[in-house]
Amino acid sequence: MSQSERPRRQRKPSGGLKSPKVERKRTVSQTSNKANKNLTDPSHLNSVSKVERRRSTSVGEGKHQSQDDVVMSHHSYRMHRVKFFEYEPQSINCIACDNANNRLALSRSDGSIEIWTVGLSSADLCQQYVIRNESGTSIEALLWHNSILFRAGLDGDLVEYDMQTLNSKRCVPCHAGAIWCLSLSADNSYIAAGTEEGCIVIFEYTGEGFQYMKSLQKQEERMLCLDWHISGDVIVTGGIDNIRLWSVESGHALQRITIARQSPQKPTIVWAIAILRDRTIVSGDSSGKLTFWNGKHGTQIKMFNCHRADILSIAVSQDETQVYAAGIDSVLVQFVLSPVSASSDWLVWQRSTVRAHHSHDVRAVVVMDRFVISGGVDCSLVVADFEEKLKYKTIPLPQQRLVHVAKGAQLLLLQYTNYLQLWTLGVTNTLLADREEGSCELPLSSSPVNLLELRSKSEEHIVCSAISHSACWLAYCDRTSLRLFNLTLSQGEMLAPKLSASRFRGLPTTISHLPIRAMQFSGDGKLILGYVDCSLKVLMLKETNSLPQITNIINSPAPHKGVEHGILRLIQTSQDGERIVTSDSLFNLLVYEFCAGELKMLCRLPREDILVTALAFSPSADCLSYTLSSHKVIEYNLVRRCYTTPPSVSIKQKSKSRVFNIVTKVLNLQYARHDSTLILIQDALGLRVYDTKSGKLSSRSMYENRYLMHFEELDDDFALVVERSPLSLSSALPQALAKKQFGT
Repeated sequence: MSQSERPRRQRKPSGGLKSPKVERKRTVSQTSNKANKNLTDPSHLNSVSKVERRRSTSVGEGKHQSQDDVVMSHHSYRMHRVKFFEYEPQSINCIACDNANNRLALSRSDGSIEIWTVGLSSADLCQQYVIRNESGTSIEALLWHNSILFRAGLDGDLVEYDMQTLNSKRCVPCHAGAIWCLSLSADNSYIAAGTEEGCIVIFEYTGEGFQYMKSLQKQEERMLCLDWHISGDVIVTGGIDNIRLWSVESGHALQRITIARQSPQKPTIVWAIAILRDRTIVSGDSSGKLTFWNGKHGTQIKMFNCHRADILSIAVSQDETQVYAAGIDSVLVQFVLSPVSASSDWLVWQRSTVRAHHSHDVRAVVVMDRFVISGGVDCSLVVADFEEKLKYKTIPLPQQRLVHVAKGAQLLLLQYTNYLQLWTLGVTNTLLADREEGSCELPLSSSPVNLLELRSKSEEHIVCSAISHSACWLAYCDRTSLRLFNLTLSQGEMLAPKLSASRFRGLPTTISHLPIRAMQFSGDGKLILGYVDCSLKVLMLKETNSLPQITNIINSPAPHKGVEHGILRLIQTSQDGERIVTSDSLFNLLVYEFCAGELKMLCRLPREDILVTALAFSPSADCLSYTLSSHKVIEYNLVRRCYTTPPSVSIKQKSKSRVFNIVTKVLNLQYARHDSTLILIQDALGLRVYDTKSGKLSSRSMYENRYLMHFEELDDDFALVVERSPLSLSSALPQALAKKQFGT
């Protein structure tokens, strides 16, 4: 029984996920307002539109300039607006915090696990990397132990991950069916697991990892939640119609608390439970009630009917003076332990603050330092500080590149969870000067065509993919292997092209010796593979007598001694394919260069102690630009080995939502084709232009009610935009619990 199959109250349709309110920023230049309007006008599928880009209005933190200083450049595009990328976000099932390293792990409904950094600002909320699991994996519980991640689910195994390779390292079966919940003892020596067959399974930590120790007395119902008391002697569990207190030493129940039913035919299910130092038990059940119990005597202390539907998760602060509860009604409720009056020492639990941070079910709530972190069916991660009234919310879009363009063949590669699609772009013969007056639409002479749909073997999750400039080669990798295909596009009919793909089977076995985290084709046809340990392999590909072959494989040099490397996050090649840069989870930026047929280390850039989100080489490859999760763009001169002047500029904007600070990172960075002193900066909310000479930054071209997934210049006349609307994302989600609206 997966988490989505658990009993629920009857739901009715609601408005679903709503896009954040966006306030258009007034610009100095009237022509810039016109450009922003062109960006936000509705259009048809893959239509080609005009975009006028002007640098205007803001520099650094948004200081306005005079009109003479602002309007510095003008350029027009015929733009492909792609709307057929049907990306669907995955809901959050559970969250676990690693307080020692200020990071958290969350599991998605597709079985993947994401590792995020968490800090004092939105800049520190950033995805480090993603762990891919086998297709069909259902993860119901996550747990950190000494910076090592463990997970459990419907397969009934306790799985330990190797945090260096991001693969499963050890698997210990519980021999009691599916595992619904995990809890770590206070001394970090034992893990308790609640199972489908009604057993509490204890795993003991040894020098090599956790091993099966014993099972406590079996009960008649499944155990859906449990928590370990700080003393290590007692475990509390929740199930159907009851709460039990267990002795770890004897394996028998010390106390049984029966939960009252609302009706004889409908059982009350305890979904979430916690036990405090004084043995006060906190439970959340399917009737929407949060109840405090005396664990010593089994009596009720206080009950709050605070939710309209099931409570799915509760969290307790470190000082145990605050409790947070959330569930199907998408409301997060705070309870505080406070005195009855100012002159009294008698402390009681009282309901304090109610927040609506989500639009759908909230499945996981955790407390990390002073932050309350929640996630659920709406796919967004919310980090809230109740004291400072700060709230950061992520956009439900991937933080990795899923769109690749073969510019030479005008083909578009879209990466889904377990398959790839290859499309042609629409064609127009109408020039900008010939368009209808007052119209931003250009008619298409041919529509986009889906040439290929390539599914992974055994429905395995695709980690990364790439396509060459001329569309002769296509590559992708899953958790364990690399797939390389040779493509042949018919040259006859341009309106109805045909594509044939043949798998290249001459790959040496050493190619997949480690998990591949990133790949990219260079402009001259080399395939660069980036491995989890930040090492590189370069495959020299060539077609001889119509037969594809690998002429040479070049390895990156061994890392310098004393330099600690993290997990590879990004790779980027220069336009001529002679230079490569890598970025990892420990903030290293390493630049490599081809010299006499070998790949050698050129330099190591100064560490910024913050994650890099996008990389780009200048057309001459003499400069490297990159953006940080702190919303700064930096350009570094690789010849003089110094920063350019000014060294960096902040691209952080004030939140466009009255409720949340929307967290978005730069997804793509590129130098403009017509002017190499301009850098195009793209995030999920729009486009910006940075002038490397003056250090001036344009205002963002906002996309109202749309998210920007990819932007790329195809040539001096055409550009490509891949967009996805919040409404299309929410349409893939299940219906939220109906809310009473005024007047209905």
